[in-house]
Amino acid sequence: MRSALLDARASGVIVVGDAGVGKTWLAGKVAAHLDPRRNLVVRAKATEAAARIPYGALAHLLPADPAPGEGPRLDPEAVAGPGRRLVLAVDDVHNLDPASTALIVDVLGHGGARLLAAARTGAQIPAPLDELYRDGALHRLELGPLSHAQTALLLETVVGGQVDDAGARRMWRIAGGNPLFLRELVLAGMLTESGGVWRCAAGPTLTPRLRELIE
Repeated sequence: MRSALLDARASGVIVVGDAGVGKTWLAGKVAAHLDPRRNLVVRAKATEAAARIPYGALAHLLPADPAPGEGPRLDPEAVAGPGRRLVLAVDDVHNLDPASTALIVDVLGHGGARLLAAARTGAQIPAPLDELYRDGALHRLELGPLSHAQTALLLETVVGGQVDDAGARRMWRIAGGNPLFLRELVLAGMLTESGGVWRCAAGPTLTPRLRELIE
């Protein structure tokens, strides 16, 4: 993802994954490690509600008083300052309204910005951004669920001890390798320690948060 953002021939990257797989977290980590002297990261979250409002996702980046007779424009240098690249970190990019999408594509086309976006698996990415991907201007990264081995390693790192293989495999099967569901299962007391080994309980306690996620 970092390479895609620094590639002079590319316009950025879209990371795609299921809810809870960690795409927003990963994008945030990538953004945090960009050199702030050369990059200014500005965040936007596209929502279903804002999708009905022109420029709803980018309103906080636009000038309050656009020039008469012109639509809103986004000047990367005015936002980021001279010598720095504007990095648009857009969460749930599949919810972008058409006007915001057009504005982003226009800015990317002039080479003054990069896009660092996250989208949900199966959601329809706006056609102009999908076209940039098909043309090779945008990279796309599919972020899948954790494997059994990765799940076991994550659980042992979190609890700070050994997790028996049967328990790790059961946790992996229940959560489907989804880090968010794994986290909530641990918080619900699904793992218990006995004799220095963490084992999987017979069943999770349905906390309000866990019930909400299941629904």
